[in-house]
Amino acid sequence: MQKKGGAMMEKVQLLQNSIKQYGLNPNQLVFEKELHSTSWHGDLHFKIHVDNKSYSARLITFTIQGHL
Repeated sequence: MQKKGGAMMEKVQLLQNSIKQYGLNPNQLVFEKELHSTSWHGDLHFKIHVDNKSYSARLITFTIQGHL
């Protein structure tokens, strides 16, 4: 089982990798907060800032039929 801090670090790393795909500098990522952490679908929603601009980010849960 991971500590809460480790799980948060993984989320930040996912966000850094994701914003890089949009040409944004991952070193400029400022994580503000996680939104809707208890959503029924399991997607991850975040409020972030990059280069002094605000964004919302959503990482969509993907499951293969028969697996979680």
